[in-house]
Amino acid sequence: MLGLQDCIGFSGISEAHLEALAVHEHLPLTVAAELAECMLESPDGVSRLALILADEANHSHSRGDLHQEVIYQEELRQFVCSHVC
Repeated sequence: MLGLQDCIGFSGISEAHLEALAVHEHLPLTVAAELAECMLESPDGVSRLALILADEANHSHSRGDLHQEVIYQEELRQFVCSHVC
C-alpha cells in the first residue's frame, strides 16, 4: 500500500506545491498528487500548475494574508525554476 510520502514522490512536484494544488482544487493530498502527475504529463500541465500557484497567491492577497501570499509567490518561483528553466 502506498503512503502519503509515496504519493507525493510520484506526483512530480514538491509537497508545498502539492498542498497549494490541494487547497486550490479542494482535494485531499493523495488525490491532488494523482492530479499533479496527470497534469505534468499533459502538454499544458506545467503552465496550468503555475497558474494555480499564482491564483493561490492572489487569493491570499485578497484575504489580506500577506504571509501566505509571500509563501505562495516563493513556491511559484521555485516551481517555475524547477520545471521551466
